[in-house]
Amino acid sequence: MKNIVAFFICCWFAVAQDSEFLIHHTFEAGLSGWDTPNGARVRTAASEGQHSLVFDYDLSSGNLSFLGLETKKGIPGFARMRFRVKVDYDTSLIVGITEPKPALGRSAFVSVRGGVWEQFDLKLSDFGPSDNPADPLDVGLPVDLDRVQGFGISDVAYTFRNPANSMASLFGIEAPSGKHTLLLQDFQVLKGTAEPTKIGSVTVDRFDRGMLQWILFGKGHFTLMESSPLNEPAVEVVAKTEHMGQPVALYRRMTNFGLDGTDGIEFDVASADPSAIVVSLGVRTPEGMRNDLGTTPIPVIGGRTPAHIKLPYERFAAGKEIRIIPSAIVTLTIARVGLKAGENAFWIGNVQAFQNPPVKR
Repeated sequence: MKNIVAFFICCWFAVAQDSEFLIHHTFEAGLSGWDTPNGARVRTAASEGQHSLVFDYDLSSGNLSFLGLETKKGIPGFARMRFRVKVDYDTSLIVGITEPKPALGRSAFVSVRGGVWEQFDLKLSDFGPSDNPADPLDVGLPVDLDRVQGFGISDVAYTFRNPANSMASLFGIEAPSGKHTLLLQDFQVLKGTAEPTKIGSVTVDRFDRGMLQWILFGKGHFTLMESSPLNEPAVEVVAKTEHMGQPVALYRRMTNFGLDGTDGIEFDVASADPSAIVVSLGVRTPEGMRNDLGTTPIPVIGGRTPAHIKLPYERFAAGKEIRIIPSAIVTLTIARVGLKAGENAFWIGNVQAFQNPPVKR
């Protein structure tokens, strides 16, 4: 449990078909080894015809609380993690894998709608290293499954939505507080076979997996759309701003991708009203994290008209005396800045890290 605690304080191989359970917890027989620190409460209860693990936690306490499960002998063969979860308010969760020092802890983000059961199916390749300053610049190190010590689930409100967090300050986020409840059902860890690492362009998100691995910063809400003004699956963000120029942003971790060899970021976008898009990268450097690598505002004409934005890494570094190493990219933020206050929708689809074709000599 100590190693899981250490991971969440710092935290903040693609796989083929699975073949068998390595862990399967239905919670009919009790807690199945799950526990929580810092005064939170964990119990089991029957809910809607199934047994659930019930996690009661208090965001006002100031103490980090999470669900933790220790694995005694590693988890060799781990390829996928599946579970159902329901939280009593809109938030995002950090799902973590812990490894002993000096190896890295890994995490994935998933977003949940309040009061709704959400089904998640995470691949091992969805888990990326944290942005702990002690981590190496090259974030593409493989997970040592023989040394995995456990799994954890925590509310991102303990970190990203803390008022002291720079993102919370920038986007005017009011820190959630009070007591909340998370229900967990049918937790599965499945075995599978690793696929070879792909070389070339990298798909960040086509929004076709039935889950959101982004965090929304700012006032509003977001939803997956199978059909969108982009004529492809997309995330729809409905911004509810109080004044002109107030940003609303999508944020995700990029450390689970092998970005080495890529040359930039591209995606599709549409907006109901005229607006501007600002795209930013968080990059680990020898001097520490750089979170100021953003583009100048990119106009979007509105009218739900699709547009394609393609940004070489050099554009993020313009005027900042830095050379971006793709393997050191930690985060991607896509922010929309409206030209008027009120409720405005925009759509993002098919986010890629592209690779330029070889130069012919």
